[in-house]
Amino acid sequence: MSADIVVAFDFDGVVWDSVDEAFEMAYRAWRDMHGAPSAPKDRLRELFRAARWQAKDGHDFYVIMAALSQDPPRDLAEMPLADFDALREGLDADAEHFVNDFYEHRRQMRTNDFAGWMALQRPFPGVAEQMRRIREQALGVAVATTKDAHSAERLLETVGVENVQVYGREVSLDKADHMRAISTQFKVPTSRIVFVEDLLENLLPLMPMGVLPVLADWGYNTAAERARAESLGVTVASVPTLANRVLTCSRDR
Repeated sequence: MSADIVVAFDFDGVVWDSVDEAFEMAYRAWRDMHGAPSAPKDRLRELFRAARWQAKDGHDFYVIMAALSQDPPRDLAEMPLADFDALREGLDADAEHFVNDFYEHRRQMRTNDFAGWMALQRPFPGVAEQMRRIREQALGVAVATTKDAHSAERLLETVGVENVQVYGREVSLDKADHMRAISTQFKVPTSRIVFVEDLLENLLPLMPMGVLPVLADWGYNTAAERARAESLGVTVASVPTLANRVLTCSRDR
């Protein structure tokens, strides 16, 4: 039986484990602007990964790099989101330059050293298979991401997931805009969109729109965020049961 839903997937942290690639681009962009941080690069990479759950877009990578460039590097892993947002507001001035440089480094490496670029990242095991299973039973599958669409499309092709509509940063950095675009493209109300995301803060603003939220338990979120999601009635899903959970939660609506 097919389900009259569209299932949208966030990309980084849900379909793809790209944190090392994001760190490398962020490190290069920061070095261009301010010189290399004093701490060892391997240590910074560890701290960047631990803080990744805070980041919604490239602007937030600037915030993380600013914190890691302090002496000693500031560990953001346990920082409350409100404090992280306050830190972000104080660093707006140089962020646009950083973000532009970040994406230019990504474009250059993707174009000139595709194998090296791919070596910095990997698909989460089993997710592409679950996407294909869902695609067989739903009206459609889409990707909603703050990543550039071309990068997401190239990576999806490497795991055999092709011809999926990607709503990237070119559309908006706001996931609500992505949901509205999906609603228009697939001709369904937002109440028939299921969104699989690894950051709870990206899911909560979509709930008043009627979007069915699913938090991926394999992404960059924390145990505390997963527990909070369950307390708020958000479905928390694991990879092996993803297709069943997504299709079941949509039928229960």
